[in-house]
Amino acid sequence: MADIPGSSPKWTRVGSADEDPEDIIRRTQPPPLTFEEQLAVEVDIVREVFGRDPRPSEMNVLINHVRRRNKQTVQ
Repeated sequence: MADIPGSSPKWTRVGSADEDPEDIIRRTQPPPLTFEEQLAVEVDIVREVFGRDPRPSEMNVLINHVRRRNKQTVQ
C-alpha cells in the first residue's frame, strides 16, 4: 500500500497493553546465531576479503574471536 503524500504513516501495535515491552522485543527479533553460524560468517568474511579459505592458524583465531564475543570459555 503506497503512502499518500501529506498523510501520516499508519502505525500498528505489535503487542497487547498487558504485555511487557521486553517480551515484545524478544518475540519480534530473530533468534541469535549459534556458535557454528557465527563462525561460518567469519569464515565467509575471510573468503570474501582474501579470496581463500582461512589457514588452520587463522581458524584458531576466528574460533577464539567468536568465543570471546560470546564470552564462552574453553572447558
